[in-house]
Amino acid sequence: SILDPAAGTGTYLRKIILKMSDEFRRCKHTETWSEYVQRSLLSRLFGFELMMAPYAVAHMKLAMTLRETGYDFASNKRLQVYLANSLENSKKSPAPTEFADPLVRESSYAASVKRRDINVIIGNPPYRTDSINKGDWIMGLMRDYKKEPGTNQRLQERNPKVVNEDSVKFLRFAQEILKGRDQAVIAFIHPHSYMDN
Repeated sequence: SILDPAAGTGTYLRKIILKMSDEFRRCKHTETWSEYVQRSLLSRLFGFELMMAPYAVAHMKLAMTLRETGYDFASNKRLQVYLANSLENSKKSPAPTEFADPLVRESSYAASVKRRDINVIIGNPPYRTDSINKGDWIMGLMRDYKKEPGTNQRLQERNPKVVNEDSVKFLRFAQEILKGRDQAVIAFIHPHSYMDN
């Protein structure tokens, strides 16, 4: 299962769909591409996006890509790209109800994705040094990154605030989601300051 926690307009998820379509056509299958997408692909491809405009574009872009590859949208499956903040506490989201506010439903669905068996996290998270993502959940997780390796001592850095950069928080988020997996992959684009941070 693949998650892009900062999906933006869905560029990386789109590329995965195109790659899977190419692989599917190269191999012999007893099912059609539409059957495969409905049964296997849509249930394993996830994205979170915080801003409404890129979220809407991602849905349009991914729907158009699936249609171009021959997927029949007759099923009731939805694209699992959710309007949500990846760095929020997933345990506080209420269970979705039929009459819940649409934003509450999106957040709740995203929370359930965080509890799934995700084993690949990809993307291009934001690089903001002056991060506004300062919620208790992610800042609590970041405490591990603010200690000297193998000790409980405070990190001895001249400028420790760069550890709070958004891209580092997304790396910590991915580590948390993938912990306990026998095999997992994190594939992020990071700024050139990544190693220093």
